[in-house]
Amino acid sequence: MEACVAAVKGIASACGSAQDWLAPLAATFSALTGSQQLNDGTMGIGDAPEHRLVQLLQTGLTPVTFSVPPVLLLALAYVVLQVVRKLSPAKQHEQVYVLDFSVHQPDKSWAFSRSQVRALCEKRELFTTEDIDFQEKIAYRTGLGDETAVCPAIQSGDAKQLGIEAARFEFGATCFTTINELLHKTGVTPRQVDYVITNSSLFNPTPSLSAAIMNHFKMSGKTLGYSLGGMGCSAGVIALDLARELLALHPNKIALVISHENITNNYYCGNDKSMLIPNCLFRSNGSAVLL
Repeated sequence: MEACVAAVKGIASACGSAQDWLAPLAATFSALTGSQQLNDGTMGIGDAPEHRLVQLLQTGLTPVTFSVPPVLLLALAYVVLQVVRKLSPAKQHEQVYVLDFSVHQPDKSWAFSRSQVRALCEKRELFTTEDIDFQEKIAYRTGLGDETAVCPAIQSGDAKQLGIEAARFEFGATCFTTINELLHKTGVTPRQVDYVITNSSLFNPTPSLSAAIMNHFKMSGKTLGYSLGGMGCSAGVIALDLARELLALHPNKIALVISHENITNNYYCGNDKSMLIPNCLFRSNGSAVLL
């Protein structure tokens, strides 16, 4: 009984307007328990409905003979349980699991060693000797090896080949192949994917990257797409957290998270050293994970 009283008090405090449901609930409880206990002088006429219901529960510790069919008691219990269910805090999040992941494996023709940095810079004829020396020094001090990859548009040295179409080509070549490999490994079909989440800091075209993936793989019309941009390197973690939140609220769904940073769209040909650093740090990339 003490638990019932505490539950009623909690519900009353959480409800914006107790008059909406506590008054009829108290009246129903009164009818079911008989009028003798309701008129024993323990309650004032002006008492609020929630106070009356609590007092009913507190004074109802003595055995009560109900004069109504049991089915009505079950109906009242159902109503109370539904109210408690609606007002109680949400249950803890469901567990979210990683099904598998894949990382872009570039074509051998994309291979780009550190020794090629100087030759590429000289081919462009846009950098000073000081800028070329700076980029070469950074390339050898970043920790990158000689088996990284750079897309053909950049390796060509022709500025005219850079642009939105070349950037889209890089995204497709790095991410579509990675997603295809992941789906093949897991046995998940494109139409089984419920959420597509992409993150790319500086390359955010229209249609979006998530829309491009959904269209390329002919995903279901019910698939939802989210494209995160402008968040830097932390966007990968943010994208995973978004997927976790979605799956926790909607169990038994599948989310596809794709992380990519486009270097075709962001290759810098000026003389600001701080802007030249990304030219030396980033290589062709793409990763995908199914949750």
